[in-house]
Amino acid sequence: MLTSNVDGQFQAAGFDPARIVEIHGSIHALQCLRPCSDQTWDAASFVPDVDAAACRLVGAPPRCPRCGGLARPNILMFGDSGWLGARYDAQERALNDWLARAGRVAVVEIGAGTAIPT
Repeated sequence: MLTSNVDGQFQAAGFDPARIVEIHGSIHALQCLRPCSDQTWDAASFVPDVDAAACRLVGAPPRCPRCGGLARPNILMFGDSGWLGARYDAQERALNDWLARAGRVAVVEIGAGTAIPT
């Protein structure tokens, strides 16, 4: 499954995480904002406390376990030069390995447009 979604809905729907390629990253992974290293980590440990009326984070923001600096979602934003793509690169390698073994495949593109070519 190749997706530009960053919300993890394919995993939530039961798709095998080993067969998903998230080309824009995932909100379920964090990275250092700087970044101080090329590492990402699971975001499950960060549970945001949000004031829904003000749409504002009330609690502490996520922190990098390595340097203590601010962390951010490991998602590719427009003009983003700080995104760490190693997680995506590993997913893409797994896809390419599978494609090399699969032979013929069918492609079904759903909900895609031309506004953002990816």
